Amino acid sequence: MKIAESLRDRWELIKVGDPRTLEGAKRALVQRFGDVLRAVAGAREGDPARGRTAAYGPFFEIAVTEPSYPVRLAIAQEMGAGGDAAFEALREKFPLPSRHERPDKDDPWVQYEEAFRHEREEEHRWREECLRKHPDYDKARDAYLDFEKTGARTRGRIWRQFVMRAWLVPMMVGSVGEKHRAQARERLQIWLGHLEPEQSGSHRADLPLYLAHRLGVRNFSMLVSHVRVPPAIEAIMRSPGCRVQAFLAAGHVCSVMGLGEYPELARRFKVPVVVTGFEPLDILEGVRRTVRQLESGEHRVDNAYPRAVRDEGNPAARQMLAEVFEITDRAWRGIGTIPGSGWRLAPAWRAYDAEHRFRVTDVTTEEPAACRSGEVLQGLIKPHECAAFGTTCTPRTPLGATMVSSEGACAAYYLYRRLAHRTDRPEEATPVG
Repeated sequence: MKIAESLRDRWELIKVGDPRTLEGAKRALVQRFGDVLRAVAGAREGDPARGRTAAYGPFFEIAVTEPSYPVRLAIAQEMGAGGDAAFEALREKFPLPSRHERPDKDDPWVQYEEAFRHEREEEHRWREECLRKHPDYDKARDAYLDFEKTGARTRGRIWRQFVMRAWLVPMMVGSVGEKHRAQARERLQIWLGHLEPEQSGSHRADLPLYLAHRLGVRNFSMLVSHVRVPPAIEAIMRSPGCRVQAFLAAGHVCSVMGLGEYPELARRFKVPVVVTGFEPLDILEGVRRTVRQLESGEHRVDNAYPRAVRDEGNPAARQMLAEVFEITDRAWRGIGTIPGSGWRLAPAWRAYDAEHRFRVTDVTTEEPAACRSGEVLQGLIKPHECAAFGTTCTPRTPLGATMVSSEGACAAYYLYRRLAHRTDRPEEATPVG
């Protein structure tokens, strides 16, 4: 147990070397770790390991800290094959519902949502505290960014713990003996309860539509508001007074949809389109390539995120999209309706469409008159040029789409203290609320 705990405490420090080599070494170590734990659990009379506790607890905690998906999956497989010893050691990770005032307290999905929400609230409080304590904008930003890194690591651990529990429950059912079989099945039933939300009391299903259909689940609906990027680019470029000179195409979208629709847009509107990732260096590289094209008078599609994006995208995912969805017009907040810019469920899947099932087709939204998010979205103004920015419009009291979303330009400007640019009204440099 001491060796396992020491390895757990040092695991995050194992970073040196080529990533692929390091991942291979970790997976080999994980396999050896699993062999040892099963040997300890199965030790017979006279064996030095007899009576020792198999260290599945520290093994689980290693998985929660490990960033590599293949390594985490290998750990789950080793623990899932641990039988009764693993179940006894990890049983507290899968508590059965007790007679709490809140019957859903031990629901794993509820636990994940509450832990994640609590962490986000802590980060928001800390950001507000930084803004109050540090009149100097750079110091406030640096203090918050340091805390944000810690918050990102914490959110990652919360998610990985949830995923490990989801992986392990069905594995445990298959590996435990008769002694724990019934208990393991009870715990699995909590997770499966999300397939039948009316029975579980959660009043909702946490399933992707495709899986729900395959499983024959009927009390599951989706309110679809998915959008398509190329039609939005075309609408922006055709808008009067358009000032956009280039586009950084979102790498996660292109990893699925590919690059096929972008070359024609780049050629027709004479704008560079550079596919970009999300790490700081990815963004800088995307900006660098964009500037290089602008300076040389080029206008083409450039993939600056080749480790995740291929020209053809993800054919299997695209085939699934083509089966489940069809193209439709979509209303964009602050801009209006853009033809062919959205997805809706195809007729064969209409039984799952909440818009039709619950007759909410007449629901519309309008931006407040003071909100200029549509102009921000089109690059016509900067967020701080809107009179509502930082006063009546903040992340806590958002007026438009660009402040509602944490990825929106207004929310980003607010977070990074771009209120400093409001030289015409310096008394409003401190956010309200």
